[in-house]
Amino acid sequence: GTPCGSDAHTECDNPDTCDGFGNCRANHDPGGSTVPCGDAETACTNQDFCAGDGTCRDKGLRPIDSVCAEESAPTISEWGMASLGFTVPHLPDGAFYLYVDISRTGMKAEEFCWRLIDEYQVAVTPGSDFGTFNADQFVRFAYTTADEDIHLGVERLGKALVDWGIGCG
Repeated sequence: GTPCGSDAHTECDNPDTCDGFGNCRANHDPGGSTVPCGDAETACTNQDFCAGDGTCRDKGLRPIDSVCAEESAPTISEWGMASLGFTVPHLPDGAFYLYVDISRTGMKAEEFCWRLIDEYQVAVTPGSDFGTFNADQFVRFAYTTADEDIHLGVERLGKALVDWGIGCG
């Protein structure tokens, strides 16, 4: 048909055209799992598909128990959180962080974060940056860096606990 309306041309949208009856029709690729777009499927990533409204629907990362997570993303035991006596109430699903309960330290999250960065050069984020529910007892550890740096941070965290008289368990 004759071009009309939007001339957008993307992975999931084609230029609008007239339908022959005087109406301008959107030419979005169909939704569902028929037209791939965005991220291709890999060991770590789910294939994205067109949503049917001209946009690409992000299908995110594979679950934590997938082959990808086992090969690349640190587990709680690799991080050492459990051996340091910390609780991680919910494992992230496709994210690169752990939301950790630090209440056993006797410190509020902001004090814990400031002391850890000032004294041991380990950066973590207080729970108050992510909401208000029990925010003072949670911090977020992001693992968006090299494994060696993560392990160094965990070692420093263990040293901090010992030095602060909190111990490791």
